Amino acid sequence: MPAIPSRPALVALVALLAGCSTLGAIGDAASPLDAYELRAPADGPVADAGPRPVDFVVDLPVAGGAINTDRILVRPATTQVQYLPDARWIEPAPEMLQSALVAGLERSGAFRFVGRRPLAAVGDITLVSNLIDFEAALVPGGEGAVVRVRFTARLVRDEDAAVLRTRTF
Repeated sequence: MPAIPSRPALVALVALLAGCSTLGAIGDAASPLDAYELRAPADGPVADAGPRPVDFVVDLPVAGGAINTDRILVRPATTQVQYLPDARWIEPAPEMLQSALVAGLERSGAFRFVGRRPLAAVGDITLVSNLIDFEAALVPGGEGAVVRVRFTARLVRDEDAAVLRTRTF
C-alpha cells in the first residue's frame, strides 16, 4: 500500500501545481495577439455654419459584461457568446466607442468644445449611451468579418437633466 503524503507535503504539492499553471498562463499572456480598433470615419459630416456655442460631453457608454471587454465577441448562435482566441480590441469596447464618438464630433466642427468625463466635467449637452451590441460576424464564404455595433444614444441637457433626443444606431 502506497504511503499517504503528510499534510504539509500535500499543501506543497498543490502550491507547486498551482504555480505551474500560473507560469503557463504567463507564457500564454506573452504571446502577441492581433489588435483591432474602431475609428470614426474620416469622411463624416462637417458643420456648414461653423461651431455652435455649445460644450458637448460624451459619457462612457454603459455596456453589459459580455461586451465590456477588449475581447472580440462572436455569436455562433443567437444566445451563445464566444471570443476570438488570438485577437482583441485595442481597448474595451465602451472606451473605443467613446473615443470614436469624440473624434467624429470634434472632426465635424459643430461644437465649441467636445470632450469626455472626467476631463470635461461640465458641458451644455451630454451624450449618454448604452452599448447594446459590439460583435464580429464572419462573412460567409470569405475570410473577413463585419463588426456590428448597436447603441442607444440620448442627448441630455446638463442644466436640468432633460432628455432632448433619443435614437438607436
